[in-house]
Amino acid sequence: MALAPLFASSSRTTSNTDAAKDADDLDRFLWSDTNTARSSSRNKSKIIFLEKGEEIIAENNLSNRRRNLGLKRIRKDRSSLTVPLREDNGGTLDGGMKQALIESSRQYYGRRRMANKKTSTDFSYSYSDDDKPSTEKNSEPTYSPTLPTTLACPSNPEETATLRAEGLTDIISGIVVDPDTLFDSDSAQSRALQWLIYDDGLRLCLSDASAAKIIQRYIMVVFYYITGGDTDWKKQNSYLSSTDECLWGGSICDGGETGFIEKISLDENNLLGPFPDEFYLLSKLTTLDLDSNQLSGTISEDISKLPLLEVVDLDKNNLSGTIPNSLFDVTSLRVLDMNNNNIGGTLSSDIGNLVNMEFIQLHQNRFTGSIPASLSKLSLLDTITLHGNKFTGSVPQLLCDLGLNRLTSDCLRNDLKVQCDCCTNCL
Repeated sequence: MALAPLFASSSRTTSNTDAAKDADDLDRFLWSDTNTARSSSRNKSKIIFLEKGEEIIAENNLSNRRRNLGLKRIRKDRSSLTVPLREDNGGTLDGGMKQALIESSRQYYGRRRMANKKTSTDFSYSYSDDDKPSTEKNSEPTYSPTLPTTLACPSNPEETATLRAEGLTDIISGIVVDPDTLFDSDSAQSRALQWLIYDDGLRLCLSDASAAKIIQRYIMVVFYYITGGDTDWKKQNSYLSSTDECLWGGSICDGGETGFIEKISLDENNLLGPFPDEFYLLSKLTTLDLDSNQLSGTISEDISKLPLLEVVDLDKNNLSGTIPNSLFDVTSLRVLDMNNNNIGGTLSSDIGNLVNMEFIQLHQNRFTGSIPASLSKLSLLDTITLHGNKFTGSVPQLLCDLGLNRLTSDCLRNDLKVQCDCCTNCL
């Protein structure tokens, strides 16, 4: 995306004229060329589980001949299912844990159904003879309910509700970072999986949705729950609706409504809490715009798993910790807007690796140490704000030589922390 010069008309001055201005309005910078047209075509990529030797593999975009097989070749024992989604696959559950999770999922459904009954003896479920609940006086009903046909795949009758639930569980257990979270009914990860199986009106099926789309939808639901979407967000933005997640407010995808998320913009919406670990699997993400919320916690080293990232706009939150060194490996970055947080530590000289960087705001944080001379390598840099920190020493002359439109530091004469002869504002 071509970048218009920022603050091109601002004059260089060492006075306090408009010194408190944050230059936080990035809307035109981020969204001026956004194409809001939505494609009406549906993604027809498939995922079908096929036997290959002793393994079961997941394949996308199979030939028509294989697609015509539908789900006829799904193996009933799914304990050896592997989903090739990432190299380490560190979150994969073993067969026993998967089966326990699937059984837990069935029990979850049974408890929901029981909770909706007015009396403990008014049963209208479908059970096998061995699963029928006891109706003896003062006894607690026990059951292993059969999933209702309404949860089956509507486009493929052979994909039963049970096969669909097991398949979704297999896919998600293959990418979840901490497998234990799936067994914690209160965790965002567990709630998102249960929603995907039981409550999602879109009713994604293994036979007509790619594993990548299923995972993307799951990640966005985890993000919704973990940041207080159901309790604290100001606007729900169509989250958890039956539309494709690309149509949920604040999300923009490549290829329209059936593509993959490139931009997320949910600023000023009272998002709380940390980023879920799974969030860093949105590998097509280019813009993360979540400023003016209540996000907390640290930024993970896993941010380097977003290799296409261009804009990180997280100012005015409650983030802490340090800027992870792995972020400086994301050389596509053009905007780093993280002012007004609680981020500290020293600013690594590796920031000079961000050769495409144009806009940096780090003011009002807790940074210490010297201002790295490697910033002078950022030949495209237009703006950098460093005031309101605990930097010491001098602004490097090579940085001054870039002739920036805006450069701020703590260089007021009556409270001199940083020596700067070229700053446009001393604060």
